[in-house]
Amino acid sequence: MELLKDRAELIVLPPPCPLTVQPIDFGHADELISRGYEGARDYLDNLPADGGPAIPFSFSMHSHE
Repeated sequence: MELLKDRAELIVLPPPCPLTVQPIDFGHADELISRGYEGARDYLDNLPADGGPAIPFSFSMHSHE
C-alpha cells in the first residue's frame, strides 16, 4: 500500500466480521468470497460523491463478546 499510494487510488477494506471460520479455510471459500464481495460493494456504493471518507458501522472499530 505504501509503495502504490502515489500511483493509484487504494481503498483497503477489512475482512468480513465476525468470521466463524479461518480466512484460509478454503472449504468455506464460497461463503468468504460472497461476504467479502457484499461488504465491499456496500462500502463502495456508500462512498460520498465528493470523495470524502465514509466508514459504515460494519467496518468501524468494534469488539465482540
